[in-house]
Amino acid sequence: MDIQYVKKDMVDKKGRRASRYKELYDALDQIEPGGKAVEVTYDEGDLINSMRVAVYQYNKRYGVNIKSVNDVKEKKIFFFID
Repeated sequence: MDIQYVKKDMVDKKGRRASRYKELYDALDQIEPGGKAVEVTYDEGDLINSMRVAVYQYNKRYGVNIKSVNDVKEKKIFFFID
């Protein structure tokens, strides 16, 4: 086994693209303030909380303020920037 120390900037930090929310992250990259919202349809109640946590982490990482509104009857959640 060969172990080496490398600088942190040599490590690829794009792990979020491999997550199950890759499509959501890609959509969030494209929304603009006052523009269109991202609409996501979900099946399970637990999934909505996971999506919101992912968006809150996205907000913190990139310094944006993406908000969400949930439509319980249609089982849809909307993400947008004011």
